[in-house]
Formats: sequence, C-alpha cells, structure tokens
Amino acid sequence: MDQHLLQQLAKNYQIDILSFWTIHDTDHSHVVVIQSGQGNFILKCIYEDQERMRFIVEAETYLRQKGIPIPEIASTTNKHPYFIWNGYPYTLHQYVGGKPIQLSSDKALDQRAAMIGRIHTRSVGFQSYFGHRYNSAERWEEQYEAELESLEEWSYTHRSPKKEKRIALQNALDYFLTIGNETREKLASFAHFSQWKCQSLQKHFLCHGDFHIGNVLVQKNTFHIIDWKYVRYDFPSIDLAQLLNSVMRTDDGWNRNRFETILTGYMRENPLSPSQLGLLYLDLAFPHQLERFLRNKWYEQMSVEQVDAFLQREQKKTRYMLKQLHSYYG
Repeated sequence: MDQHLLQQLAKNYQIDILSFWTIHDTDHSHVVVIQSGQGNFILKCIYEDQERMRFIVEAETYLRQKGIPIPEIASTTNKHPYFIWNGYPYTLHQYVGGKPIQLSSDKALDQRAAMIGRIHTRSVGFQSYFGHRYNSAERWEEQYEAELESLEEWSYTHRSPKKEKRIALQNALDYFLTIGNETREKLASFAHFSQWKCQSLQKHFLCHGDFHIGNVLVQKNTFHIIDWKYVRYDFPSIDLAQLLNSVMRTDDGWNRNRFETILTGYMRENPLSPSQLGLLYLDLAFPHQLERFLRNKWYEQMSVEQVDAFLQREQKKTRYMLKQLHSYYG
C-alpha cells in the first residue's frame, strides 16, 4: 500500500494507523483492512467517478436510515464521505466481522430472500440527482439484445467444436437461443415492463446488484450487508437471480421447492403483483447466466460432467420459469 495514501488517510480522518493488510487490489477495486487506535476500518476504492460514489453513498445512507444493516461510512475531518487519491474517491467503512450465511437450510434461504425483499420495499422513495444515470429499466432491451448477440457470437466462433465440453455447450445453445429470442420479443410487448419504464424513479426498487453469499455477513445473529458498488435502480429479478444461482451451486442442481422457498420469503417482505411476477419469471427465463458463463469462460476450469450439470440445471430452471410465466399470461 502506497505510503502517501496512508498519510492522506491518517490526515483526512485523524486516525493513528497501527497496521493494515490488503484484501483486494485489482483493476476494479482496492480494499484494505485498517487497524488504528480509533478502531478497525475498511478502506475502499472501486475506481469510479465521484458522481457514482455519491450515488452509492446516498443509496447506502437512505437504506441504512430505513433499517437495512449496512456498515457506517466514516466522515473525513471536513465532513465528506470520501477523500480523493490519484483521481479516485476512497471511502472508510466501519469494519464488521462475521461469516457469510450458508444456504444449506431452508430457514437460512428464507431469511436471505426476506432480506432482499426488505431492501427492495424499503428502497422505494429513494431519489438522487444522479439517479437517471443508474436507471437499468432503460437498458433492459439493449442488454437482452447484446447478450443474445454474445451467445450467437460464441456459437459461431465454436461452430466446429472439438473438445467435449464445447460440444455439449454448442448442442445446448440452440435451445437457449430460442428461449432468449422468445423472451426478448415478449419483453418488448410486456405491459408491466412498459409501465415500469415510465414510472418515476422514486417508485423503482434499488437493487444491491451483487447479492452473493460473501456479501451478507452474520455475527452473533446480527446481519451486515456489504459491498454496494453495483447498487442501482432495477427489478427484483436481478438480486433474486443471484441468490438462486448461489443456491443451485450449493445444491448442485435445480430444485423447485428451494426456489419456492426463496419466493415465499421474498414475497413476505415485498409482495409482488401478478404483473410484476410475470416480469420476474420472464427475466429469470432469459439466459443471462449462460451468457456470463460463456463470456467469462468459466467452463474452462470445469470438467465435462460439471458443464453437463450446469446446463441441465439451467434448462430445468428455464422450463420452470416459462411454465410459471405461461400460467400468468398464456
């Protein structure tokens, strides 16, 4: 860690730094644990501009005031929520211990889903001067189109696969491309999607955007939700899809009852209307996860059996979501 950065940290917060160690130092983020005479903290930079950082800070503050357990952000001696180093904003967060919530039991899964529901329902009413920059509703159709193009490009590039894993992926792609095109077309004419896009932002939900196992810590029955760098206005399917993906990895497969546990816990805190549920099922049926799987080349670190298992659970999940969607809208 740069000594000049340490000096700026000590100066901006008037703390006596005793020790530190780096958690992450990548092109995307710089995260350091700080031990000081004034307590323990997390120093964090996500290499974003100040407008993005202000939106994140405003969103965290609003949700914290609504009772969502988010670690506090320390203010500088000048009462700012961050300081600038090498052109990027750095924040100093309260350090929280604890371990991630494991999803092996239905009770833990219900709790985690209910937590997402509380975030979403309590976020309604949030406004930010920069909010229009982080309104995902305006980009859904463009995103669907881009992800389908990505799948088609992968299929074209690997049109004569020689490795067994890639043969399995190529064989499954026709199904997912068909479903992707059908759901994209349905989205364009989906009544609730059009209504949602036209609503004022204060009626939209804030979504965490990275609600994986490691970002919810529990210590002595106290929860802490961390790492809000992807927070934005979006739809519940965004956070629920991440929870569902974590569950399917934990369970090593698709389980209808486990998904229904998720939905029951979520709906207890944030009841969705039939039209909202329809859009939820539609988005969960679209092959977002497969596109990320191929784009990030996760299959390269997997065995043939693991790739087959991934494809099978994605197909079972997709069929279930389509069946639920059709039960609402035929």
